Amino acid sequence: MGRCLCAGHARLSWLHVGRDENFLDYHWKEFAGKLFAYLYTSHEKGLTAMEQMRTAVRQCYGWSLPYGLSFDGGEAFDANDQLASESVAARVRMMARDLSIYGALLRDQFTRDLQGDTADTFAARYRQ
Repeated sequence: MGRCLCAGHARLSWLHVGRDENFLDYHWKEFAGKLFAYLYTSHEKGLTAMEQMRTAVRQCYGWSLPYGLSFDGGEAFDANDQLASESVAARVRMMARDLSIYGALLRDQFTRDLQGDTADTFAARYRQ
């Protein structure tokens, strides 16, 4: 069974908010060996915000999908807050599939490296 962490913030540069920096300072090891994806809903593309997230995850020894999802929430959802855009829905399904497939592959190898005795892997630093 997989786990998911969803983080949201009203500011574009959320990493500069003190509580978020503190979260990463104390919990960065939880990100190691895990795959992350970025979804941004705004009239803007969110490239800077997603790059900040990629940088933060990389600093915590996590992995990122090579793409992010960005769309205008005001246009993608109907009056009942249901996803109405088939193109956005298709991209969400693609991202969900890629997270599931590649996340499992990366996590399985990370787990094998943790349990193994190979010194030439970044996972070796997390062995107990």
